[in-house]
Amino acid sequence: GRDGGTSGSEIEVRRGSGMERRAGGANDAVRVSSMRHACGEVCDPKSSKADECVARHLVQFGNFIERSLFDGEQFSVTAHEARLMDPQQRVLLENALAATSVTPHSAPKPATAVSVGAWTSQYADMCRVYEPTPGPYSGVASALSVLCGRVSYTFGMRGPSVCVDTACSSSLVAAHVASSHLRDGSCEDALVAGVSVNVGIGTFLVATAASMLSF
Repeated sequence: GRDGGTSGSEIEVRRGSGMERRAGGANDAVRVSSMRHACGEVCDPKSSKADECVARHLVQFGNFIERSLFDGEQFSVTAHEARLMDPQQRVLLENALAATSVTPHSAPKPATAVSVGAWTSQYADMCRVYEPTPGPYSGVASALSVLCGRVSYTFGMRGPSVCVDTACSSSLVAAHVASSHLRDGSCEDALVAGVSVNVGIGTFLVATAASMLSF
């Protein structure tokens, strides 16, 4: 946020406790079991034969989020809606609560902005497989715009609400966007967050084929 005693070119950064928290329900890094392993046939980028593929374990360790530990009631989210919510939305809500200590659905804060750096988690694709019939929450299950909008709505933050996707630099650019809002007077405080939850194996398959992961 911006302190009332500072000039327009100075921004006070308050680091919320939520920045040290892992996703709600996430355990310590554990070795991925064979039953849960994200493995598949991927082309070996080091092979001289373009069509030569190998079965490869894409990840060795991971942190996993227990969906059942998300307390939707404190955010006025029904169990059915919570089941369809992108895990990134759940993580943001929990960490925003921890970082700000603001009571959900309390008095509006018209001068508080929300800036989120994120990338799609492909959760909507999974929902379309297991929930083929569209429902009232299908449209907002994992839309990037809903990531920031969900936080703004839940905590009454009615300043600018922006979600930024610039790949690996998303969180940094989100912080830049928030600082720009503070400097031009669009808001007096800003909540900045970055979130990334990978679901499914698509991301890992592509990253492995491009030699983007360590083994």
